[in-house]
Amino acid sequence: MTLSEKELKRAVKGDVLFDDLTRQIYSFGASIYKIKPKCVVFPKDKNDVSETLKYAYRNNVPVTARGACTSLAGQAVGSGIVIDFTKYLNKIIDYNGGDTVTVQPGIVYGDLNRSLAKYGMFFPPDPSSGDYCTIGGMIADNSGGPHSVKYGSTADWCEGLEVVLSDGRLVRLEPGVSMGAISEPLSDLFRENEANIAKYTPKVRRTSSGYNVSAAIKNGAPNLVKLIAGSEGTLAVITEAKLKLAQLPKSGASAMIVLKDISALADTISELQSAAPSAIEFMDEVFIKLAKEAEPAVKAMLPKDAKGALLVDLEGADDADIELRLSLVKNASAVAKEPDERDRLWAMRRAAVPIMNRIKGKKRPLPFIEDAIVPPENLDEFVMGAYAIFERYGVEACVYGHAGDGNMHIRPLMDMKDKADLVKMDNMADDFYRMVIALGGSISAEHGDGMLRVPYMKKQYGPLYNMFRAIKDIFDPRGILNPGKKIGKDEKVAHDLVYDADTKYAVTGSAFDSEAVRDEIEKCHACGLCRNVCPVNIALPQEFASPRAKAAVIKGIMTGELDAGLLRDPAIKALLDLCINCKSCRVECPTGADVSQICSTAKEIFVRQWGVGFSQAALEKIRLLGSVSAKAPGIAKAVFRSAPGKFLAELILGVDGRRTLPAPDGRVLAAKAAAGATNPKRKAAYFSGCYVDLFNAEGEGAAVLKALQKNNIEVVLAGQRCCGMPGISSGNIEGTKNEISANTKELYELAKAGYDIITSCPSCGLALKEDYPRLLSTPEAVLIAQNTYDIHEYLWMLLNEGEMNTNFKSSNKSVVFHTPCHLKAQEIGGLQESLVELIPGISIKRIDDSCCGMAGTFGLKGENYDLSVSIGKRLFEQIKSSGADYVVTGCGSCKTQIMQFTPAKVVHPIELIAEYYF
Repeated sequence: MTLSEKELKRAVKGDVLFDDLTRQIYSFGASIYKIKPKCVVFPKDKNDVSETLKYAYRNNVPVTARGACTSLAGQAVGSGIVIDFTKYLNKIIDYNGGDTVTVQPGIVYGDLNRSLAKYGMFFPPDPSSGDYCTIGGMIADNSGGPHSVKYGSTADWCEGLEVVLSDGRLVRLEPGVSMGAISEPLSDLFRENEANIAKYTPKVRRTSSGYNVSAAIKNGAPNLVKLIAGSEGTLAVITEAKLKLAQLPKSGASAMIVLKDISALADTISELQSAAPSAIEFMDEVFIKLAKEAEPAVKAMLPKDAKGALLVDLEGADDADIELRLSLVKNASAVAKEPDERDRLWAMRRAAVPIMNRIKGKKRPLPFIEDAIVPPENLDEFVMGAYAIFERYGVEACVYGHAGDGNMHIRPLMDMKDKADLVKMDNMADDFYRMVIALGGSISAEHGDGMLRVPYMKKQYGPLYNMFRAIKDIFDPRGILNPGKKIGKDEKVAHDLVYDADTKYAVTGSAFDSEAVRDEIEKCHACGLCRNVCPVNIALPQEFASPRAKAAVIKGIMTGELDAGLLRDPAIKALLDLCINCKSCRVECPTGADVSQICSTAKEIFVRQWGVGFSQAALEKIRLLGSVSAKAPGIAKAVFRSAPGKFLAELILGVDGRRTLPAPDGRVLAAKAAAGATNPKRKAAYFSGCYVDLFNAEGEGAAVLKALQKNNIEVVLAGQRCCGMPGISSGNIEGTKNEISANTKELYELAKAGYDIITSCPSCGLALKEDYPRLLSTPEAVLIAQNTYDIHEYLWMLLNEGEMNTNFKSSNKSVVFHTPCHLKAQEIGGLQESLVELIPGISIKRIDDSCCGMAGTFGLKGENYDLSVSIGKRLFEQIKSSGADYVVTGCGSCKTQIMQFTPAKVVHPIELIAEYYF
């Protein structure tokens, strides 16, 4: 294998990257496997894909096509050229209504369906990773999902494909269309193997194992579209897909059925078929236990003696149709018809997997026997057989999945760094897949073979495996297309692992030598979900912007695959600066990996070496600058909003000239705080924060004081400096140390004297609760954290204790809510709405909330302005179309952004609470 960087870059218009950071990032994804590529190509068009394959063909270089790399069997990692379709080839090519759509392979499934919903249509296959996986990957793996009972797999919805063959030829495939030199030998091969296809194809409702020869031969000549679907990039590389669509269901309902005996599972599923369900999901006893821990609301639905449960989804033409179907569902313990009620039922199905991923200890849930399918009539025997295997090997696991098809997902808790567990993995897989095949099943229903199931292909298909090898040779005579996937030589599961018993750690001379920090980083199992929750990654749909990319680089440094000197290299700083410390990844991550904190820790190392730029340092002292201007707010307003003033702000502070900043307030809160309360029951110290002190003392600040005083709470103002969050986010801990120390000294004395510390800025609250104890590791910081409450959290606590004053006037106003990221990080994001709902008559309008893009000082900077606006665009559109009287958000930074890009009146929730108090 030879690779010429210059030659490949000459041939391709898109990006071609050979650097160590890129190769490390692309060496793994959601599976247990890791292979480092030689380079990564980001094609700008189909011709780039063709030129890449021509180059690879000439030089005998392996090529692996990659979408979001959410596949669990190792399909999207490879040792040669990786082609990433997510950066450029991610669009809808043609759609103006109708029952077909043409797309590029890098488009995200969830984005596609959001666009189609405007026309009342959708693309039905629904994998659990649908919010972030790509259509190209779904076709390559022949993905399914919970609703495959009704809708089948991705291959069932592919009408045509455009692909690049191994030699670089671009061809368009449609059913019934011959493709010369490939179709003729394929036809001969299919005729010769007709009996083997009938005999050895698993008799299950769907499969993504092997090549799809059974479906491909149904109409006489081989259907090349069906054959490519599910081939995992081993036969051709997809550049375009024409997909069939369905109409969105008009009505629906969900029902829960409790099982007292697993042995009745198959019979119960059979009885449900009369209702023509679109989904039948099974959850076993272990799964239910985990779900109850995650979602207490489900306890009432499920008795203690439940051995399992079925979640049934129904879709119909209208409500009458649904009522008829529901009448056929016997013994339902719960029925939900409204969307929010159905979401609560399905929350149980979604809850246990993240909880399982967050179990503490060395053992992690590993996806190595997780996608088998058997005929539904054999499902109870399959489940009992799985339990017997768990018991034999002494492992903990739960069984759940798509029972309507007989497709189960199983993730035993194992430690890949334990030699005994690695041996156990291989032996368990042998026993498990032997059982699946004996029950007439397929080793994969919807996740594909990849590298994971290569050892079991011959056992599954017998002589049909030779036909698969012949198909591979016809399409890919040089064996360059995703080698080692589907067709391969490996005889064990445990090889090329992300971690194994021989994993060693390098000494970096940094915080990353700490076992606790390593454990935090290793929580990231690269599932890819963060691609859909990181605001930067959503706006920049490419792997570099993903949280898991940062974790991948730090993992490489920890294990010595990358030089520790990179921690002080500008290249890694550019990568880390794509993290805005919003904590969204941690909030949504199934394992709770705090990649934001990992990035902040890495930035600290860089900043200690090189410091921060002048403009960043100045922005971190914004309180000092603001306090000066606040003394003469009229003059400051005129200066800062004038052309010369904006020029100076851009020159000195790096603030983009297009940015509209709030005017300095100039008012102080001392007089309002001194007003006091009658017969106070509690004492509170208000840590008002820079935004209130400089820009909104009369609004948010005064409202906090009024609300606390209305609840008979004695309030004092905490003597304070900036909370330090801007410096914490940039890694400038040394530059922030004085502020943190001064605040700690003041707040500790207040907390020790029995004062509750109240914040109304989410970032201030997060800093006091999380960052101060982490950075200082002192009893003083811990006491402050234990006694700090966001104002929403504090009032809600009073309400639950029966002490909150709820004597509100009625309102006829309508509101929409924007939840700040740092409120979500404190797990109190929903309290904004819960409190405002206490105001009688107030009308809440629902929007699809998303990040505003400001992120404190991030959105102020000139180099970030366009990205900041791009992140917030979706939110701005939702707000504009809502027609609400108020946008309610608990963050001054978010307020600044929303006010610049919408005509909305933006208020802090506490301002409404205070306004409507009698």
